[in-house]
Amino acid sequence: MNKGWVGFCAAPLYFVASLVLADAFFNPAATVTSTLTWNGFSNSAVTANITGTAVPGGSLNINAGQFFGFFDGDQNGLAADDFFRFFCVDVVDRADTTGTADPYTRTPGVVPPFSATQSAQLTRLFNQFYPNPTTATYFSGGSQTNFGDFGANAQASAAFQLAILDIVLDNDMNLSTAGNAGAFNATSPNGAMIAQAQTELNAVGPGSTVAPGWNLFTFTSGGPPTGPLAVTVPFQTFISVETVPTLLETTPEPGTPLLLCAALLAFWAVTARRRRQLL
Repeated sequence: MNKGWVGFCAAPLYFVASLVLADAFFNPAATVTSTLTWNGFSNSAVTANITGTAVPGGSLNINAGQFFGFFDGDQNGLAADDFFRFFCVDVVDRADTTGTADPYTRTPGVVPPFSATQSAQLTRLFNQFYPNPTTATYFSGGSQTNFGDFGANAQASAAFQLAILDIVLDNDMNLSTAGNAGAFNATSPNGAMIAQAQTELNAVGPGSTVAPGWNLFTFTSGGPPTGPLAVTVPFQTFISVETVPTLLETTPEPGTPLLLCAALLAFWAVTARRRRQLL
């Protein structure tokens, strides 16, 4: 096949794909300081007791689950398309539950004191257990999407939150309090939730292999941290994600790109014929 035709098709296809992705995703390379508004739990919260050296006073009762709210990432005022879902990675500070738009900095990746290994483990957790991953983004087509939506399953949302906290606060991949003096452990009257969180941690396992296609973002109150997050920020630190669906989908659908390429070729042929007629 003539390589010129390949380039002719590939260039506009790449351009169109770039426009779509630019509209749909957080910029995975940009650090942005703007405002974040906490609006509550995405699903009903589930009560858990957390213990360990990373927990203030050694023990706390928490409501576990995924949050939702708005982050003005495009810095043009809070709007419907700023909607996103996120999780807490900080049990020392509190969330601002007043509905105030607080200054927050969104940083690509998981920032210190969390390690690259913990970041990789988080990508594996999201890759295996986060709902509707190929939807890729929280807001699209003028409305909120099902990306990360646990629906009515508050237990699954809470279990996912506990798994995240164990990865970032302890990293022993073990929630059990029996013979475990780790930095983070959890119990609950909802034993099925604890069992589910432990199942997820077992599936993630140790190691630093990154699950492809996931962009992690850390949201720190006020600005980028200069030390341990629990000391330097007034409100809770959060993480969120978006995905690159082409890296998550294992079976590509060739029909749409082929049709687009054919249309572009036809347009080129008609244009070339008209040019020849004018000469």
